[in-house]
Amino acid sequence: MTDNSTGRSLYEAYGEGGFEWAKVTLDEEGYLGPEILALVVETNSGRPLPDWFRDYLGRHLRGQVKMKPGPRRKPSSDVALEMLFVRTLYRQALRVFQYLITRQRRAARRRGETLPRAELAAHEMALDWLQKRGISADLDRRSLHNRLTGKKGEGRSRSPSSKP
Repeated sequence: MTDNSTGRSLYEAYGEGGFEWAKVTLDEEGYLGPEILALVVETNSGRPLPDWFRDYLGRHLRGQVKMKPGPRRKPSSDVALEMLFVRTLYRQALRVFQYLITRQRRAARRRGETLPRAELAAHEMALDWLQKRGISADLDRRSLHNRLTGKKGEGRSRSPSSKP
């Protein structure tokens, strides 16, 4: 699978040392250390730097970027990085399936037809797509969906006044 805008594989972009991996890390942690900056520059030698990376690197070298005070975060584990990659794939697949469903409905409307309600929603199709490719196949569907959407497994609770 390649990124059509650059012709690079998704692993090169989102793998350790890729620009998109650095962007996701920066968004989640708010700071890129010198080791990460060096890794990204070395990994992408010969490629032009994206504007956001060039701006951040300049601010970092001028000493304008400070790490947030407080306890330091643990370094991201391989599992956390894999989940970032899986979450990105899920979002892309979700957008594709939402687009396909919308396009199908518009085409039916133009023909004057009404489509029956789909068996699966777009998010369910995206989850199936991930699991058919063996990505996080060790998780059941509900657990995978909760991890991808950020839900921590808390169930819906009834308010005290709504008890039967």
